[in-house]
Formats: sequence, C-alpha cells, structure tokens
Amino acid sequence: MYTIVYITKSGRKQAGRAGDAAQVVEKIRLYSAAGVTQFTITDHDGRSIRLDDLPALADLGH
Repeated sequence: MYTIVYITKSGRKQAGRAGDAAQVVEKIRLYSAAGVTQFTITDHDGRSIRLDDLPALADLGH
C-alpha cells in the first residue's frame, strides 16, 4: 500500500492511496494532468519513495 500526499492548485493538502506501484504511477499521471506538481509518496512502512524509483517498482509488480 502506498500513500500519495499532494497539494492541489488551490493550495489544499490531499491524500490518496494506491495498492501497488503501478497504481501509484497511474494516479501521479492523473494528478499531474489536473495540474498538481508537488507529491510525497510513502510506502506501507512510511518510507519515502522517489518518483524516479516508481517505473522500476511498477515493472517489478510491487
């Protein structure tokens, strides 16, 4: 399970969840299309995940 915290265009902090890295990548794409530019992603252990690491994670099926 991953948690994605992001800042909306209006400046509000929101959070979303994704079950695996592929879903994280898809949600980031959707949020980006909506104009969101700031993301913080954490895994189920609370470790921060870098956006650069996500394609590799998605390929592994985590």
